[in-house]
Amino acid sequence: MDLARVTGESAYLLEAHHQLWGANFYLGNYRTSEIHANQGMAIYDYDRHRHLAWGYTGHDPGVCCRAFSAQMLCICGRPDQAVSRSLETMALAERDAHPFTMAQALLSFSFVHLMRREFAEARRWAEKGVSLCTDLVIPLVLGQARAYLGWAIAGLGHVDDGIREMREGIAIISGTGADMGTACYLCALAQACGAQGEAEEGLAVLDRAFATLGKTDSVYQLPELLRAKAELLLLLDPAYEAAEGWLHKSLIAAREQGARSSELRAALRLAGVLVQHGRSTEAKELLAPVHAGFREGFDTPDLVEAKSLLQKLSSPAPTPR
Repeated sequence: MDLARVTGESAYLLEAHHQLWGANFYLGNYRTSEIHANQGMAIYDYDRHRHLAWGYTGHDPGVCCRAFSAQMLCICGRPDQAVSRSLETMALAERDAHPFTMAQALLSFSFVHLMRREFAEARRWAEKGVSLCTDLVIPLVLGQARAYLGWAIAGLGHVDDGIREMREGIAIISGTGADMGTACYLCALAQACGAQGEAEEGLAVLDRAFATLGKTDSVYQLPELLRAKAELLLLLDPAYEAAEGWLHKSLIAAREQGARSSELRAALRLAGVLVQHGRSTEAKELLAPVHAGFREGFDTPDLVEAKSLLQKLSSPAPTPR
């Protein structure tokens, strides 16, 4: 970054930020990543910088910074802005007509819909990504696209097919020697295993995900992994008290990262556990401020469920006859 500033060349400065928004994102440093992505959007000029797609990292940095920005917006609790940024990303990618850049835009949009639990839309964008990456023979991105596709298929209720697709996608990624984002895909696979009644297998998959993060001290999607562990433990034993501790860990990790969407999911799940144990007041006190912190996305499933639970918790108890 310092060398890029010394040159005064905007392309060098843009590419310096490019390296930092991607690296920080996959380390789970979302606030830092967002700063660099915003700088990238401010610097990028289509006519001056579109040629960078054919060198350096092999894709357009103007699309890339917007794609990462969209994902961070969704993770950090701004799901409607994430969709708007994704549409902006797609428009620029279509203007670029650069295949690898288009693949990145497609997968980013799929991820945003997965985070919003809009699985039909996520599937649509992932299928486009699979088709494009198959034609271009891009193994790493093809693996990511198939992992997203399997995640979406499982979310639509076709769990066996989704698990199979995710496993194949993850295997393709592993075959490249990369593990960028793998913990996220493994987390989705673990949850699908749980939905299929294979909680023990899901926990084994999560162990692999935690080990992947441990290689680089990354905390990318750590709150999701911690929540998934709690949910799988509860599937094995609904009365398992240690699951509450894992959900608290998920909450803490999400708050440290500023990952408000993960914070909401952890709070919603923990509130449900507290209600089951007769601790409704505690559940409301936990969930209400998290829900109140959102300013958009009120039609997304997580916020709809949170509002519904809070309404139930606020209703007066029935009078005994």
